[in-house]
Formats: sequence, structure tokens, C-alpha cells
Amino acid sequence: MLRKDIVSGFHSVLRGLEDAQILPLAESLTAERGREDKKKQDRELSPIEALRKWSRAYDSFNEAGRALVETLGLHFLNGDDFWRIALDPSAGGIAPRVYLEVSFFVGKVPDVIELLKQEADAYTGVTAGAEPPAGQVLSVLLLEDKVHSSPARIEALMGGVQTLYESCAEIYQLSGSGLSVISCDAGSDKSFDFLGAAKVFEQVRKVILDLWDRVVFYREKKLAARLELLAQGLPIIEHISDLEKQEKLGHEQAEKLRRGVLRGVQKFMEAGAVIPEMEKTSVFPPRQLMAPEPKLLVEDTQLSTKPGPAGAAEDKETPKPEEDAKLRQYVERVAREVLKKEHPRESGDKDQARPHTQSDEDQNAQQEN
Repeated sequence: MLRKDIVSGFHSVLRGLEDAQILPLAESLTAERGREDKKKQDRELSPIEALRKWSRAYDSFNEAGRALVETLGLHFLNGDDFWRIALDPSAGGIAPRVYLEVSFFVGKVPDVIELLKQEADAYTGVTAGAEPPAGQVLSVLLLEDKVHSSPARIEALMGGVQTLYESCAEIYQLSGSGLSVISCDAGSDKSFDFLGAAKVFEQVRKVILDLWDRVVFYREKKLAARLELLAQGLPIIEHISDLEKQEKLGHEQAEKLRRGVLRGVQKFMEAGAVIPEMEKTSVFPPRQLMAPEPKLLVEDTQLSTKPGPAGAAEDKETPKPEEDAKLRQYVERVAREVLKKEHPRESGDKDQARPHTQSDEDQNAQQEN
């Protein structure tokens, strides 16, 4: 689970508790019923309104938020006992530990968030639980499923983003300097946050989303064929050609930019990278359609440290065509020698019938030499 997801989950649960006023509600339920009227003054919501707000909040939690509710002992808020007592004045009170668990979460979670904070959170909006400001950050995910990424895959991602960034900046006459990696995060997937010019990233996102639209359209094609089709239909390639026709770009510069965009797209595709905006624009799962090249992943057999059975490596090796031909010739020669020993007369007659021709054995010997 990614750090940013955990921090976002903390924010969501904390906000849900505050909006539903769970802490003053739990405090009132631990008090004697004779003091209930006094405790109601601290709450603006009725128990039924608190239940509605908490239910809506819980439905909006991400995976990390729901895990935190279970891990930190707030699961009783999704059960019947707590809300039955809250809605029925004659049902008695709750155990004091229930109030203490809510109080602990509300009081200590801000300190935990502070411990998890990074400098890059000011740009990504993770600390505030909001969207990144002004589009200055491009978040990219490397999706992983039971395998680890090789250095080549991460290199392909970095090179692809940099090439797209520099190409888009030159095409739209924007400043292409200042691109940097400000955050790296790892969990079930790997996440990288790039900081750069907002206007350039706007174009980079558009290229990636145009790419994604065509990946969905050509989803039945293999990667190699898909890349060729993608290269032919990207709007930014047509835009470069239009600029060349208008003589705003020279032929060499236009060709250089076309190759740069295609190279960046190819690296991005080969790395199997996605951006969060892909899930918002399509019903198709990016995890399946943007699967990386197998050569950029470390196979499970390479990760295993257990020794295999004797001769396992030899069994996996397949003979080369030249070795296979030599082996076949050797077997044929041995078979002929055995036949000569068993039928010497027939062999002699055949040799006399062909006095001026080379034997098959001699021909094979010449082929081997």
C-alpha cells in the first residue's frame, strides 16, 4: 500500500469522524442517562443524522481508509450494537473503551500524519488531502503484480517522461527546464511524482490520454502492432505535420520532434506505466491493458533462492540447429557401420556397383570438416 494512500486514508477517516460528530456522540453514550441532556448540547447532529453522515463517509473511503478503520479499532461504527444504543435511549450505555478508541484516533492521527509527511506533499496535496495544485505535478504509477520491476523498466519510465516533457515544451514553445522527481513511493505498486511546468504537463497528460484512448481501441492487438497503430494516429503527430506545412517548423526539426514523441510514447508503453487520470476517462482497467513488456520484469524464477533439481537447467536448454544436424549425421553413420557388419556381402556388392562414387560416409565426413 502506497504511503500517499495511507495518508489520504487517515484524512478521510478523520474527516468522517468529525463530520458525523462521533466523538461527542460516543462521550454522551458513556455518561449516565441522567446527564444525557447536558451532553446533547455539545452535539448539533441527532444520532440518526450522525449515522447517515458516517455511512456516506465510509462508502467514500479508499482501501487504506477502510483498513485503518479495522486496524485501529473503529469497526464498531459499522456494527449494529453502537447505533442501536445511540438510537434507543433505553438501551443503556456503551463501554468506556469505545469512547477512548475514538478519542485516541482523533487526538493522535494528526501526529501520525505529521510523521509520514514529506517535503513533496506541499506540491502533491497529500497532506491537505486535496488535488495537486495548478497541475505542477505529474503522478505516474508502475503497476506490479507478484513480480518486481527491473532497473530497465524504471529507466524506461524516466526516459519516456523526460522525452515527452522536452518534446511537448519545444512543440508548444514553452520552457522545458526544471523537470525533477520529487517523490518516490512503493507498496503493491510503485509511484513517482514529477515536478515541472504546469502548461507542459498539461500537454504531456493530453498525449498520454490520447495514447490511452488508442490502447483501448486497439486492445486486441499485440504490443508491437499496437505501437505502430498508435504512432500513426496521435493528434500531436498531426499537429507537428501541420506546423511543418505552415513553415513554423523546419523539416529536420519536425522530424526530430516526431521521433522524440514516438520514442517517449514507446518507452512509456514498454514500461507499463499509467497515470491516475486514465481510470477517470474509461471503464476499461489500465492494469490489464497497460501491462509492461515481460523483458522489463524480473521473473519469479530469478527471484527464487531455492536450488532446483539436478539437471534442471540442462533440461531447459534446447539444442542449436547445427548441433542437431551433426548429431543426426553421427547416428546415421553408426547405423551404416552396424549394417555393414551384419550384411558384409550386400555391402560389398553395392560398393562394386559404385566404384567411382564416394560413399555416404565419406560425404558426411567432408560435410563435418
